[in-house]
Amino acid sequence: MFLGDSNEVLSGTALDLDLLDRPNGYVVVNVARPGATIRFGDCARRVPCPTYNFWKARVAGTLATVRPDVWIVDLGINDTVGPGTAGSPGFANYGDKIDWLMHLLGDVPVLWTNLPCKAEPSSRSAGCNAVNAALAHAPGRHTNLDVLRWDAVANPHPEYLGAPPAGVHLTAAGAAAWSALVTHRLDAMFTGS
Repeated sequence: MFLGDSNEVLSGTALDLDLLDRPNGYVVVNVARPGATIRFGDCARRVPCPTYNFWKARVAGTLATVRPDVWIVDLGINDTVGPGTAGSPGFANYGDKIDWLMHLLGDVPVLWTNLPCKAEPSSRSAGCNAVNAALAHAPGRHTNLDVLRWDAVANPHPEYLGAPPAGVHLTAAGAAAWSALVTHRLDAMFTGS
């Protein structure tokens, strides 16, 4: 089950090729939402939104019909724009935001990719580092969480992200590399199944 922002949406073709186009391929369910943050507004892109509980409803609705073997989460870059508050988008209290989402996802394994801060726009550095620091500490509180080092793969390859000033969306090469990172970890988890 994939949960994330536009980078997961844009990586769909690479994911499909890696995960589906094989004997006994994976069953892929993608609940990603472009522009998403952990505390994403649940009022159809109206800003400001009085409540930021989009994932609460989206995850509950999905779990009513689908039981994932693993969650793959790619959230964080949209939270790097500004600090926000504990209950709104932004990098403030990011550990608490991770805990909030992890509670919604339950006790199945969660693979969460971190951010390549050196390749992201410099205007997002403070937020990017805050998100990665919170992700690095989160497995100590959540034994089912594994943070995949997307930073180690993408930082040496700025061509994996689009050109500045936005520069946060994956290019075709970036989508292929991100998908390969995730696929390699999934294959290791489900060897022989």
